[in-house]
Amino acid sequence: MKYGRNSKDPKNRLIWETVVNMLKSNNYSISAIARKVGISRQQIYRIKKREELTKSQEETTNGI
Repeated sequence: MKYGRNSKDPKNRLIWETVVNMLKSNNYSISAIARKVGISRQQIYRIKKREELTKSQEETTNGI
């Protein structure tokens, strides 16, 4: 797995952490996240699916 918590490359771990935090904040679109971190939208969707960040979970973490 290229981007993830256990990635061997620290840069890829940082990208993963940034993506997860941006998804949890619920203030950014997938496209905006992809542009900011420099990876494809498809990769953002894969990270989101792998981390099981569904809309209801994102809302729960934000206290909505």
